[in-house]
Amino acid sequence: MLDTLAIRRIPLNSCTVERLAAHPYARWRIAKPLVAYRQQHGPFKRIDDIRVIPVIDEEGFRKLAPYLTLE
Repeated sequence: MLDTLAIRRIPLNSCTVERLAAHPYARWRIAKPLVAYRQQHGPFKRIDDIRVIPVIDEEGFRKLAPYLTLE
């Protein structure tokens, strides 16, 4: 079982593309469009909002979401 207290979370609304790309479930393929979307549309209000990005499928969302925070 995953210990959610031990997870180092990434601040979705303020992280750089480089920091997000360093995560094994994001990498450049997800990090670049995610940060570009945030720059164009403003900060995310919910983690679920990243589902609108075409490169994030359901499995990718399920893996990455526990590592993200809106802070």
